[in-house]
Amino acid sequence: MKIFTLIKTRIVMPQMLLAVLFLIIQFTQTASAQRVFAHPGISHKRSDLDRMKYMVQAGKEPWKTSFKNLSQNQYASYNYAVQGNSGVTRLVVNSTDAGYNYDKFKYDALAAYYNAIMWYVTGDERNAKKAVQIFNAWVNLKHINSNGTKALDAGRVIWKMLEGAEIIKNTYTGWTPGDIAKFKAMLVYPGYSNTLEPTAAISSKSATFYWYMYNGDPRRHGNHGLFAMRGIMAMGIFMDNELMYDRAFRYLTGLPHRADDLPYPSGPRPESASATATYDYYTEYAPGATVGTTPDYGYNELINNYIWENGQCQEASRDQSHTVTGISIINTMCEMAWNQGNDMYSFLDYRPLLGIEYSMRYNVSLNYTFPDQTSPWEPTVENGQFIQRRDRSGRWFSKKINPYREKEFNKLTRGTNFKFSEYPFHEMVLAHYRDRVGVNPDKYKWLQRVFDISTRESGLEGQGFQVDFPGWGGLSFRRPSKCPGDPVEFVNGQPVYKINIAPGKIEAENFDHFTTNGQGKVYNDKSAANTGGQYRTAEAVDINSCSEGGYALTGLENGEWVNYTLAVPRAGTYKLKMRYSAVAANGALKVEFDGADRTGTFGVPFGSVFSNGADDWREITVGSVFTLQAGVQSMRVFIGGASNAFNINNFTLIYIGSLQDQAINFNNIPVKKLGDREFDPGATATSGLPIAYTSSNPGVATIIDNKIRIVGSGMVTITAAQSGNDNYAAAANVVQTLTITASDNHLVVKTPD
Repeated sequence: MKIFTLIKTRIVMPQMLLAVLFLIIQFTQTASAQRVFAHPGISHKRSDLDRMKYMVQAGKEPWKTSFKNLSQNQYASYNYAVQGNSGVTRLVVNSTDAGYNYDKFKYDALAAYYNAIMWYVTGDERNAKKAVQIFNAWVNLKHINSNGTKALDAGRVIWKMLEGAEIIKNTYTGWTPGDIAKFKAMLVYPGYSNTLEPTAAISSKSATFYWYMYNGDPRRHGNHGLFAMRGIMAMGIFMDNELMYDRAFRYLTGLPHRADDLPYPSGPRPESASATATYDYYTEYAPGATVGTTPDYGYNELINNYIWENGQCQEASRDQSHTVTGISIINTMCEMAWNQGNDMYSFLDYRPLLGIEYSMRYNVSLNYTFPDQTSPWEPTVENGQFIQRRDRSGRWFSKKINPYREKEFNKLTRGTNFKFSEYPFHEMVLAHYRDRVGVNPDKYKWLQRVFDISTRESGLEGQGFQVDFPGWGGLSFRRPSKCPGDPVEFVNGQPVYKINIAPGKIEAENFDHFTTNGQGKVYNDKSAANTGGQYRTAEAVDINSCSEGGYALTGLENGEWVNYTLAVPRAGTYKLKMRYSAVAANGALKVEFDGADRTGTFGVPFGSVFSNGADDWREITVGSVFTLQAGVQSMRVFIGGASNAFNINNFTLIYIGSLQDQAINFNNIPVKKLGDREFDPGATATSGLPIAYTSSNPGVATIIDNKIRIVGSGMVTITAAQSGNDNYAAAANVVQTLTITASDNHLVVKTPD
């Protein structure tokens, strides 16, 4: 305590101060790191980064094009000119103040994150060195000059910096431990504590990010505190600080603070009876001068307080831009939590998704029509679809949903910033709700519609607005078919994310991991629990110790299956070997890769020259040689035949030989006009195999029986693909632009329905 008091009053000599800060950080991390964090593990686990890398290498879409687009972004270049330097000690937020450098930090942070991804995907060390240069340029920050919106100002810019730092710290050895320690000290200056608040330092602007974010923002709209809590959660993961991580997770989910941590702000603040401003959409009141005594009161940033029970958001009467931003931040934090083993996505019966749906429906229906929504959706008090309520800060009373920008009633925000061209978080949430957990499509109907419209109009997600959104989801969040879980091995009872690679060995017990119940997602098991009681004891797949070391799958019953995600760097012919032991005859299995049966039903032999008992381990080839195309894909093993007939130790994929290459020839498509007949676009493959086409905008042109049917006027991208077969590797896709004019030869872009 005395040390921290000295720090607060700033009477410790600089050299001593630095040493003390390192001691504080080292002590608090040791004291609070009970949780074993997954690293990397903010928005991207190592297996996610592996998926990006191997899909790009295989030329698979949309990963290939999304990565190409990212690589052309100025902030993803190893030639990016770093704007910070180690002599900077003060972050100045207001653009009119002397020394303004907030944007410099903001975009350095973005460049660090993008270069970290480029490093992992390409292996080019110049990208990693650029990220490290950025981290080292800002390690001496000790002050943040804020406009009063401390939580927002700190939270907005630190998130992407932490995303980049988390990747580099855990995948690159060139960021030295000493420099990492300095970076960590900068994040929590004048030092982290879970018992004392450096109030004097905060008041004098002699504190940095953690202390500007740790309490959210009790006095303002919810997005301010949400920006802060996203920063706190990311920082907790990066610093291996369970208290810090839990501070964000518990606060958003309405739990009280941990007994070994600082309390959350108390409340409520007294509500003023007289309004300071009254508008059609909301009434504003002065903030209360005192604070109530209810502990851990919970303000606007809590999920329950930001997204109300009907999906309406606390800022819906303010404007739509802030509303979509707040919803995006909550869902971004859900992804972080999922990566660390906590399911926040399903909180309050999927409240984060309900907020997306309400906002997407209101915004998209302004300019687009649908069979079940032919006019703009107008939620009102009268039709029971809008709630009038005073928010948790006591400052705003919501009266009607606001299509404008707060009180600027000549600036429309409805229908302007909801697509992924502006606010890209759609890929991330669809990858979870649709592809990972498989919720009912009716629950993400409006999200899917907005995604489809965005895809037709913009192609793929990019950077989006400044630094506030995940972006590049076609690279970073898109999941392959039948891969809802993540490849792992378990170390001391904890999942360590790493992808399986062919050729190579796959331990049978290392089937994919799923944060919640994996039944029907990464395995199908007929027993209610792991009857072997070994290795992965919280899951239903039966695992026992293996007599030749390690573990084996046991109790295998007809109809069960397990799933493995693996990367196949090069297309070719492979064979699959299985290390097994048999205790009875008539067991069987089959193995699908990427949803296609590659082995047929294979009878597992018992007796004679084959396995003759539970401890008699033998290796056999499953089926015959088969073809695998390059890319990340599922390997799903189905158990058939007699139940409990055999056990599995491991699988080994062996590379046999390469496939022939092929290329696509696809010439420019002549301009067409509305009313022209269906036509063959004329692409051919050098292999002679048939071409498959896709259209980027079915509202302009669709593909019918592999011919192009003209639907409307406009420009559309036609992609020619050939996925290969048992003799040929998949060809690289080729795209051409088709322009369709109206009958009078004037181009008219059709608005999609």
